Amino acid sequence: MAGDWIKMRNDLADDPAVIDMAGRLELDEFAVVGRLHTLWAWADEQSRDGHARGVTSAWLDRKVQRDGFASALVSVGWLEAGADGLRFPNFDHHNGATAKTRALGTRRKQQERASPEPDPVAPAVTPKSRTVSANCHAATVTKARPEKRREEKIEKRGDTPLKPPAAWMPPDWVPARQWTDFEAMRKAMRGVPFTDAARDGVVRELDKFRAKGHDPATLLAHAVTNGHRTVYEPRMNGGKAPPRDEESIREFNAKANAEAARILFGDKTHA
Repeated sequence: MAGDWIKMRNDLADDPAVIDMAGRLELDEFAVVGRLHTLWAWADEQSRDGHARGVTSAWLDRKVQRDGFASALVSVGWLEAGADGLRFPNFDHHNGATAKTRALGTRRKQQERASPEPDPVAPAVTPKSRTVSANCHAATVTKARPEKRREEKIEKRGDTPLKPPAAWMPPDWVPARQWTDFEAMRKAMRGVPFTDAARDGVVRELDKFRAKGHDPATLLAHAVTNGHRTVYEPRMNGGKAPPRDEESIREFNAKANAEAARILFGDKTHA
C-alpha cells in the first residue's frame, strides 16, 4: 500500500492527451479525468512498480465502466498492454511513496520562495539556537504554515459579528412627548438634516436654560409652535434683558414660563 492519496495536476483536464482521449471515447474531459483518478488510485494501492500482472485491458474497461478506455490510454502513451499484464509508464515519478515525498518537498520549496525575505537587521542564528528538539521544531513549522494562519483569521473574523451603532436617545430629563413633536417638526424641514450632532446641540441649549430655571417642555413646545430649529430662552420684560441677581432671575423665569405656557396651552396644565 503506497498511501491514501495520489498526485494529480491541477490542469489535467486541459492536457492534450486527455482531450484526445475524450474525443476517442466520446466523453467530456471531466469524465475522462474522473476515470483516470479511479484507475490511478487503484494502481497506487495495488502496485509498487507500476506493473499490474495478470490484469487485462478488458478488466480495466470494466473498472472504469467505459469500453475502449484502455486502448485510449495506450494511444496517448499512458499505458502499455502486454501478455503479462498492464504497465503504467513513469510510475515511480507520479506514484508511490517516493513520488509523494518529492511532491511535498517541491511544494514546501515553492512556499519558502514565496515567503518574505528575512529581516537583515534580525540577529544571526547561533549554534545554540539550532539545538532545538524535534518536537519543538515540528510545532514551530506547524505554527508558521500560512494556510493555517489564514484559516484561523477567517474563523476569528467570523466569530466576531459587527455591532450596529446604537440609536441616539435624549437624556432622561428631556420630556418625551415634547421632544417627539420637536424631532418630527425638524425632520419635516427640507434642507435642514437633523443629525445626531444637531440633537446634541439642542439638548445642550435645553440644559443651559434648564439650569436657569426654565421648563424644557415649555421651551420645546414654543420651538414647535414657531418652527424654530432649536430652543430659545424666553425674553419678557418688554424685550429687555432679564435681571442678574438670583432672586430677580427666579421671579423673571417664573413669569416667563407662565407666560409661555399661557400662550401655548391656554389655561390647561401642560406635561
